[in-house]
Amino acid sequence: MLGHTESVMTVAFSDEGQRLISAGLENNILVWNISSGEPLRRFYGHDDAIYRVAFINNASGIISCSMDKTVKTWYLTPQPPAPPEKPLVVHKTQCTMLLTWRSPPAFNETITAFRIQWRVGIRQEFGNDITTPGRDFKRTITGLVPGTPYQFRVCAVNRMGVGKWSEPSPQFITEIDVPQPVDRPDVHEVNAHSIGIAWSAPTATVEGSSITRFVIQLAGHGIHFEDGVQQVITWQEARGYHQQFMKRKKAQLDQMAAGGGELMAGDNESILFLKKQARQKRQEMLLRKEKERKEKEKQRELRELMDNPMSPEAIKARAKAKRKEQRRKEREMEQAEAEARGDIVPQGGDSQSGAVEKKDAKAGNMVNLYYLYEGLEPGYEYRLRVAAISGVGQGDWSPTTWSTMTQPTRPVRPNAPEVDMDSVTKTSMMVRWLTPHENGSAVIKFLLKSCHDGHVSKFNHNYTSIRFEDLEPGKSYSFQVQAGNVMGVSEWSKKSTAVKTLTSISERPGRPRIFSSGITWIILHVDRPFDNGARITGFRVQRREISMYHKASWGHEVLVEVPPMRRISSAEDLMLEPPF
Repeated sequence: MLGHTESVMTVAFSDEGQRLISAGLENNILVWNISSGEPLRRFYGHDDAIYRVAFINNASGIISCSMDKTVKTWYLTPQPPAPPEKPLVVHKTQCTMLLTWRSPPAFNETITAFRIQWRVGIRQEFGNDITTPGRDFKRTITGLVPGTPYQFRVCAVNRMGVGKWSEPSPQFITEIDVPQPVDRPDVHEVNAHSIGIAWSAPTATVEGSSITRFVIQLAGHGIHFEDGVQQVITWQEARGYHQQFMKRKKAQLDQMAAGGGELMAGDNESILFLKKQARQKRQEMLLRKEKERKEKEKQRELRELMDNPMSPEAIKARAKAKRKEQRRKEREMEQAEAEARGDIVPQGGDSQSGAVEKKDAKAGNMVNLYYLYEGLEPGYEYRLRVAAISGVGQGDWSPTTWSTMTQPTRPVRPNAPEVDMDSVTKTSMMVRWLTPHENGSAVIKFLLKSCHDGHVSKFNHNYTSIRFEDLEPGKSYSFQVQAGNVMGVSEWSKKSTAVKTLTSISERPGRPRIFSSGITWIILHVDRPFDNGARITGFRVQRREISMYHKASWGHEVLVEVPPMRRISSAEDLMLEPPF
């Protein structure tokens, strides 16, 4: 230990003459061993030069006076530190405060650390332990809520233990500005056309800091945050949405309980999460049983090793236990070093539970809020972020939610198919259709219905056109199409525009037969030929005379008309009269 580096203004000897104390412009006191000439202890606590020191109580204590206008008593007998004076806040912002304090008497021991606690207002319990090194007399407290009153207290720690807490500081209120960013919103509901998010925000603690509205901004499906696609809701609306969400969640839980825990596809994501938790509990039970089995096996092996302590297995077991104890001591040393660096160390429990307690204590006035963002497209990934608005203005945006995909649904209703007019013949035509929007799940099939007979044909997703053969000439045809994916099939499209196949002259009639005759007339019977799509309006009849001497050429043509309203049967009787 080094001696003084500044001027010495006062010295004093102990009654037995074995110790010397000195002080001066360095604002600290040194205790010296006269026999060896070495300094034994150094005491801090004055803020200005010390001009008088003396031993008291049979050299068991020291009294000093300083130009800082204080007189201090120092104990040479080791004991925990005294309580510090009330800490003070020398600087504050929206969510931080710079806390300072003075070192208390440490009674012949070096202060190794200071512990700080704080609370909201004056009625809550102190909590949120923070440890800072003993050489520091200030600490910036972060993570505070804007416009909120806080109180602080400090205690000192030395080798002998933890001293008493100081008196609570006066209340200090953080600055009021635009609201701080809220934490990352959590996604709780995912549907085909909506995503539900939840977040927390503080209630007002002083006038002018209350949040009145929230802005929820969307990105995804070709939309960027810079595009400004957003929804604005009030604080009351966000609270109302949260209450509705809790009712829906309770109803789903009741439904799951009534159904024996079985859920159908498409149930809410939070319910599916509960099923996952149930599976984890079953796995934990199996792991616990396996751990008990291994523990029994370990105890059995330990008994065998105790029966033969000099066996190689027993020696290995003792070495393993020694290494385990050494690792435990190393963890304790790391924790002590973390406290000395000023890191936040949870008091009891694991680090995760300590972090949760810290968050709950810091945000004791936080309120749960909710919003269901609707109008989304199925099967696309979206991200959302939230900003709070108060009377001062809009705060910064929260971190965005993790990318979340809306649930897929069956495809949308396709447009009506179309007939390629250039492909129409007497007996065939080409039908084409477009793949509709798939709604998040790829189209895997098409169903095409012929409206004239209701026949449905199935095609895979590679087909968007088909030629229909074996149609009747001159007949109207229309079609409907459906698209399907793994979620189901769409509605039938509208009917396509009716298109007729082409027509042509009728086929050649069959050989006519004489059905009846008279002196001046003949009735012929003829089978009706295929009309090729055009109505038969009449028959042309030719005759020729045949005698035993010669065969005349065809002639004497007669037109026998078929009335428009007459339905032509498969066979026709043709009445031929004079001048025939």
